[in-house]
Amino acid sequence: MAIETVGQTTGPADETPPRDPRDGYRPRSAWSPGRLLRSVVGIDEVLLTRVPEERPRYTRQGALVVATAVMAAMSMGYALRSVFDAPWPVVVLIALIWGVLIGILDSWLVISTNGVIGRGRRRMLLPRLLIAVVVGVIIAEPLTIRIFESAILQRIEQDYQEADKTLRSDYASCYPKAGEPAADPVKCREFRLNLPKPNDTDARKALEATRAKLSREFNAKQRILARKQRAADLECNGTSGAGRTGRAGEGVNCQRLRADVNDYRNTSNIGQLSTGMAGLDAQIIELSGTERVSGMKYEAQVAEAIDSEVRRQDEARPDSPGLLERMETLAALSAEKDSILLAHTFLTLLFLLIDCSPVLTKLLSRPTSYDRRLAEQLSDREEAHTVDLDRGKRVRRDADEVHAHQAELKVREHMTAASRRAGILDARREAAIRAELGAIDAERGSGPDGRD
Repeated sequence: MAIETVGQTTGPADETPPRDPRDGYRPRSAWSPGRLLRSVVGIDEVLLTRVPEERPRYTRQGALVVATAVMAAMSMGYALRSVFDAPWPVVVLIALIWGVLIGILDSWLVISTNGVIGRGRRRMLLPRLLIAVVVGVIIAEPLTIRIFESAILQRIEQDYQEADKTLRSDYASCYPKAGEPAADPVKCREFRLNLPKPNDTDARKALEATRAKLSREFNAKQRILARKQRAADLECNGTSGAGRTGRAGEGVNCQRLRADVNDYRNTSNIGQLSTGMAGLDAQIIELSGTERVSGMKYEAQVAEAIDSEVRRQDEARPDSPGLLERMETLAALSAEKDSILLAHTFLTLLFLLIDCSPVLTKLLSRPTSYDRRLAEQLSDREEAHTVDLDRGKRVRRDADEVHAHQAELKVREHMTAASRRAGILDARREAAIRAELGAIDAERGSGPDGRD
């Protein structure tokens, strides 16, 4: 009778399966490679002798479980080396422990389905397949990253260089060179350098403002002087026009206009203004040179401070990129290049299929002859166990009845003995009463005179 029960029964580890004359099987050592691989998936060698043609199937199934455990150990070893700079012995030890755990899990996933037949087989295998998929994804990602390691490291280095370039640009925009506009002050709050303030340019700007004021005054007076000089020249040259005599020579009007020109030149301080502007120009040139030298020094200090910030950012990075950073970089590469996306996808699916292969082989194949015989054996043992339980119940029930009957007999004996003791006591009490009554009657019968 087939049952949908998960279970596995194995014989003793040192039990040698009996020879089956039908297949010519020769018992081998319990430590033979094939037998060890089959023990990984919980195969009962004694039961397997009845279906020897199933040995290759279960040997390869055990090899698949061992292969997934080895792959898990390699994946964990690479992940540890990517995250921690631990010594190789520690990495190997932890990787072996992880591989053993994954091997135990895969072994349980397979063993728990041995002997399961009927319609409940797929219903039992699907949750186990889901567990295998989750474990496969965990194992596959580090191995896939290892395959793309060169491209990942190259991209990470490019990202580091781009980050350094962006940092330099941000600091440079907040500390611009002379004549360049500064960045947004709100943005520059995040990019501050510990530098002394550059030389103050207020003195030069004040001189330039004074010089501009003098220049405006000088130009205005120069225009007035030019008009007066032109009017005098036109009059003296005899050029006719409004307000002019039209006669050449130094007449009264010519002399008057020339005197007016000389008076204005002497009273307007044009010469002093020109001298003052020349002095201011010299001072401005001197201050500009000083500021230029100071600005060059300040720009050198800014460049050195920016280099220091970039070096600090580089030193803050780990010597080797971590696993999470490599995963993010691989995802970015996959998003940018279809070829990497396809390769990444197919490699992940390949590793996933390898890890799920022990359960997939059970899911895609029909129950084997071994499964049917194991199901029958489990069914027989369950029936035998049920019979033993029923027999035990009957024995306990009979024993309870015997104990109850014995207890009832004991109660009856106690009651009979108690009745007897009560009868004896009553007889004794009655005899005592009669004796007392007889004594009383005897005393009454013998009076003082001895008569009744």
